[in-house]
Amino acid sequence: MSDLINRDVLIADRKLLRVESEIKTRNVALAAFVGGLVAYIVWVLFHLTSKMIGALDSLGWVAALAQTSEAGEAVLAGVAVAAGAAAAAEVYKRVRTTDAQGIDPHPPEPADDD
Repeated sequence: MSDLINRDVLIADRKLLRVESEIKTRNVALAAFVGGLVAYIVWVLFHLTSKMIGALDSLGWVAALAQTSEAGEAVLAGVAVAAGAAAAAEVYKRVRTTDAQGIDPHPPEPADDD
């Protein structure tokens, strides 16, 4: 009887681990999507700002400000790519380190207490 209970508990524990793993993977993917969306919105705002400044370019310093805005666009694009790559790496690591039941097939070895 206790073997059946232990087996049921083990099965329930594995199902819980699988669900937790799926939730973590979805959270990472959602965070990557939201981060990319925010970076894109900020990029669009910088782009529109640089176009508006270019349209109002009647003074010499406005052109320098527009160039700074274009540099900001490039930086934001780089940040968005880096955030997306980091999120994709995290998802790949999580998927790669768990089997179908959500359990790590290669758990870390215990440290030697020398």
